[in-house]
Amino acid sequence: MLNGGGEKIAVKGSAKELLSMKHSKREPLTHCLYRNAATIRANHRRAPNLTFIGFGTMGRALKRVGGMALIVTSLAGVVGCNQESAEILTSNGESQDHGVNESAPIVSITSGKDTFAAIMQDGSVKAWGNANNGGDQFSVDSLALDNVENLVSNGRAFAALLEDGSVKVWGDGRFGGSQDEVKALNIVNAKEIVSNDKAFAALMEDGSVRVWGDNRFGGDQQAFSTINLRNVSKVVSTSAAFAALKTDGSISVWGDTLRGGNQSQVDALNINNVYDVVSTPGAFAALLRNGSVKVWGDREKGGHQADVNLLDMGHVVSIVGNHAAFAALSKDGMVNVWGDDKYGGNQQRLDSLEIRDAKRIFSNSKVFGALLSDGKVKVWGDKFHGGNQEEVNALGFAKPKQISANHWAFAALLENGSVRVWGNNYYGGNQQEVNARIGDAKVRQIVSNSSAFAALLEDGSVRVWGHTQYGGKQAEVDALDIKNAKQVVSNDQAFAAVLSDGSIKVWGASSHGGNQVHIDSW
Repeated sequence: MLNGGGEKIAVKGSAKELLSMKHSKREPLTHCLYRNAATIRANHRRAPNLTFIGFGTMGRALKRVGGMALIVTSLAGVVGCNQESAEILTSNGESQDHGVNESAPIVSITSGKDTFAAIMQDGSVKAWGNANNGGDQFSVDSLALDNVENLVSNGRAFAALLEDGSVKVWGDGRFGGSQDEVKALNIVNAKEIVSNDKAFAALMEDGSVRVWGDNRFGGDQQAFSTINLRNVSKVVSTSAAFAALKTDGSISVWGDTLRGGNQSQVDALNINNVYDVVSTPGAFAALLRNGSVKVWGDREKGGHQADVNLLDMGHVVSIVGNHAAFAALSKDGMVNVWGDDKYGGNQQRLDSLEIRDAKRIFSNSKVFGALLSDGKVKVWGDKFHGGNQEEVNALGFAKPKQISANHWAFAALLENGSVRVWGNNYYGGNQQEVNARIGDAKVRQIVSNSSAFAALLEDGSVRVWGHTQYGGKQAEVDALDIKNAKQVVSNDQAFAAVLSDGSIKVWGASSHGGNQVHIDSW
């Protein structure tokens, strides 16, 4: 979910099947999803993306529950851990869904670093943004796409998962966008697609895996074939490597050896009975069924097992990563951290906050935060990115129902529909700007990109703040005359709103798909 790393997942299956899934009590509350590949549902016709982990241009962590709506529990900012905030974290952990009507032409929108792609009601795809990275409609049309079920982006290319389990790609051919390369893999019955910054991995129905893209990032199928992977249940990525969790609880890795792809490093840890895996751009963390944690990858980004061994973590139930550190939530509500001190990985500094009874952990690129059982919020990490506890205390809020983050700041949506922000003033952390922009209006949802925020109001209008060149300019949004918006999605520097009639309005950097003229030409 970016950004130093980037990972995105598409899941094959009907909405009905996904809705039948239950949220396990032991299932980790947060996962990191590559920001550059955020998908939202515009109606209930197709199954959206399930959980996943990874980092990309903007950094954020989200989780889809029941195949319907996203719950934000952690965001990791810059790199790209996609902060698309189509997700909503409620105080009771329940998801919300605001779909458009069934007859609308748009089914879902997926974002790359500087691109967008929309699945239409007829199963075709419309793309826009940087043509070199998948925003070229001509390339899409040449594939004669139909019956597309899900889309995944690694920031440089898109991969489409079709209803029959086949895969088609477009974008930069060096980094996963070569259809000839994918065709040679003879992919059939794929059920998920995962990406890192420059490669893709497809998980098949039979538990095998196919890869393509940059060889150095794990996209070399010939080299990968020697691993002989079988019985894989999940694939996770850092920015340059992949990890496969198998049904027997063991782990296999490949890709950049410095960023988590070193199998000998994993073998030395004697890992087994793994329940889940999460990542930073440079390291992996495995949560075992006994509540212990094993890590590997870049030692400076949370991959040093000796750091973990020094901690008295108890029974861990969830792990969240940002760009260079991890935070683990234990069953007793305690929090432990490791990794780069500047990114919130200093346990001594965390202990000074005296956190007790934490229920959720969230993050942006350089900061972690904890939502406590009494609704209060504690933060730590870089003060210039939202890690200043005094700033949070001064806002005097509690029990937020959603917390969204970009690379530089956080925004909390309260039960009464008001918004509280903190962090870098220029990039969305200015409370006075928010007060002037939103006033007494009731906000339904907050969405972020790397440097700005967008608030979807209950009346279907949109308010924005933050970096004016990257989507935070209200005058630009007002000129679009947005009414009855139902969903908002973002990439690194632009936003797109889906209206109730299925039409799309975009704003932000033109180079990233924020030019409405292009959309109007469809």
